Amino acid sequence: DRIGLNIIDNLMTYSYLNDIHLQWIPNHVNLHFNDMADELAKEGSNDPIDSSGLLTYNGIYAKVKADNNRT
Repeated sequence: DRIGLNIIDNLMTYSYLNDIHLQWIPNHVNLHFNDMADELAKEGSNDPIDSSGLLTYNGIYAKVKADNNRT
């Protein structure tokens, strides 16, 4: 597929200038703490979302700008 070919193309391009090492990471199946994390994530996904604490891009930008002006 196109995404896979794009990844291979990028790996070949970057490998001319850098060493690239790929690390295999096992599937989460039957690994105790990963299974526990998956279960907690499923439970948490059923909780209602509290959007009152979320910041917009403009809100974050304003906070960063204010912090930069203080220093």
